Amino acid sequence: MVSTNQAGVQRERLAQVVQEMTPGCEVEFIPNGDEMIRFRIIEKQSGKVLLARSASWEPERLAQLSDQELSDLIALLSCGKVGSAGKLG
Repeated sequence: MVSTNQAGVQRERLAQVVQEMTPGCEVEFIPNGDEMIRFRIIEKQSGKVLLARSASWEPERLAQLSDQELSDLIALLSCGKVGSAGKLG
């Protein structure tokens, strides 16, 4: 079983990585009734959804990824809309 603390740590880390990739974006976490992490990414000013929803991720799996690997994964999941040297797609 996942500790709530581990899930919280990975949520904070995910939000930080997204903010570093594309300032002005925010991560909205989608409740799913367990400790799995599910999220979407929104450009705050316009309200544009850059990643509609992720799969459910185990906090332990996210913890195994380096920040660069996590950044690469987010860019891939968003089809390049998040990242790209801070440019919105």
